[in-house]
Amino acid sequence: MADDATVILVTWTVTDKDVTTLNLEMQEGGEGQWEPVPGGSGMSTSQTELKVTDLNADKSYRFRMDMRRPGEQNPAYVWSNTG
Repeated sequence: MADDATVILVTWTVTDKDVTTLNLEMQEGGEGQWEPVPGGSGMSTSQTELKVTDLNADKSYRFRMDMRRPGEQNPAYVWSNTG
């Protein structure tokens, strides 16, 4: 199977056992609005990867994971490397 520049597999590891909800977001071009990744909202901590499709091969993207413990209003973010 050939590489497809319009698809990326985002993987993560959650080490904080108190985190119960994950939300993956992306930003096009390293600036502007953060948008939810389709299928990446309200994920269980047992999920450790998500395939993001329909990307533009000529653009760059950043990803961040919003991780929350029960009752937390403000997310803790973990960002991907720029690229």
